Amino acid sequence: LSLSSCVYPSLFKAGLPYFEEDITLDEAANRTKISKIIEDEIPKYPPGSKIAYHPITFGWLIDQVFCRVDKKQRTIGEFFREEVQQKHNTDVYIGSCAEQECRIAKLSLPRKSNAFRGHVHDRMIFSMGNLLRTKKPSTSDMRAPQPLIE
Repeated sequence: LSLSSCVYPSLFKAGLPYFEEDITLDEAANRTKISKIIEDEIPKYPPGSKIAYHPITFGWLIDQVFCRVDKKQRTIGEFFREEVQQKHNTDVYIGSCAEQECRIAKLSLPRKSNAFRGHVHDRMIFSMGNLLRTKKPSTSDMRAPQPLIE
C-alpha cells in the first residue's frame, strides 16, 4: 500500500467537507490558523462512515497531513517545488506565486441564461430556467454547503 492509496481516499471520509468558522482571506493563507481550525472542528459525520466531496477543505486537509509527515515540515507546494519542479525543470505548480499570476485563468460565475445551456437540450425546459435563482458565493459560503437552486 502506498501513502497516496491510504491517505488520499481517507480525506474524502474525514467528515470535514466544510468548516463552521468563517475564514478571512488572510486566515486562509495562515497555516497555523488553518491547523487550529481543523483541530478544533467537529466532524459533520463520523469519520470513515461515508464519502463526501470536500471542495473547500481538501487542500487544507492534505497540506496539514503533508506538513506533519514531511521531515522538513514543508507545505505540499514547497515540497513539490523543491523536490520535483526545480530538480526536473518542470512547468507545473502547486499553489501560485506572483510571477506566475499572469498565467492563471480568471474564473467568473456564468450568467443565469448560460448556466444550464450545455446540459439542457429541450427549449421548453431551458425556458423554465428563468424561474431559477442562483446565488453568488462569498466567504460565508465556505461554511455549510448552499443549494445552487433555492
